[in-house]
Amino acid sequence: KERKHYPQTVVPGKAFIKTEYIPSTVWTMAYRREYMQKMKFHFINIRHEDVEFIPRVCYYAEKVMYSPSIVCYNYIQSDISFMQNYKETGFFDKIKAMSSLNKFKEKDVKEKDVRFHLENYISSVLMENLKFSFSISSKAQFQMIKSMKSANLTPLKHAKRNGLHAILYKYFPALFIAYYRRKHSKRDRS
Repeated sequence: KERKHYPQTVVPGKAFIKTEYIPSTVWTMAYRREYMQKMKFHFINIRHEDVEFIPRVCYYAEKVMYSPSIVCYNYIQSDISFMQNYKETGFFDKIKAMSSLNKFKEKDVKEKDVRFHLENYISSVLMENLKFSFSISSKAQFQMIKSMKSANLTPLKHAKRNGLHAILYKYFPALFIAYYRRKHSKRDRS
């Protein structure tokens, strides 16, 4: 999907986060080895560690540049690939990754505007995770919501954290799931 709001020039990492264009896979970016070694970045040991790792790396980066004209990737589908054999545990690993990123945000991110955008990023990743669970006909949504709530996370962006969506999520998870499942199935039919 084409991204419209990525930075057009070299920007500080915090400004990059505020665009809310954060790639979901590590291999879509190039990293200076010296920077990675100096900062002692490491992955958490789960699937989907990229979605937790990239925002942390960007937060501390002095310079980030996105170039849509450079393509260094050739996707080949295989019956034995990770995504073709996706297990429900991956949903919970993504929730763990967002929980870890949320802890990083709470502990290390001081700027209110960056915190706001990281919260929206976390919510977006969680909502995409929930929607993907519908597309593979998973029945794990109740457990996913329970895991999100226990980690003090929400799949709702700031704009939807009040009102009907928030009430459904907090008090009526079955209706929340039914609403988004129906919305997702309508989108797939059109």
